[in-house]
Amino acid sequence: QPCLFLQAQALERGAEVTPHRDALPYGGDMISTLVMEGSNTVRVGPVSFPVEPGDLYGIAGSARYDVEHEVMGASIDRFSITMRYGPG
Repeated sequence: QPCLFLQAQALERGAEVTPHRDALPYGGDMISTLVMEGSNTVRVGPVSFPVEPGDLYGIAGSARYDVEHEVMGASIDRFSITMRYGPG
């Protein structure tokens, strides 16, 4: 699937992306995020995992639309690039 657009995101120390479900069909079927600076924890449903600079993670389909996911606050700033894929 083609990359629809890139999104750069800077989160200051302590900032978070609160728990949410993505709205259909905005932004395609899949997102992948590359962490450039900073580290923190991402939660998708009951699964939480740490992310560090250089890590790439993705969520697709029902994980985007049916499952709450979030980027938790951290003690340092974070910069990431998110790519959104799909037919539109």
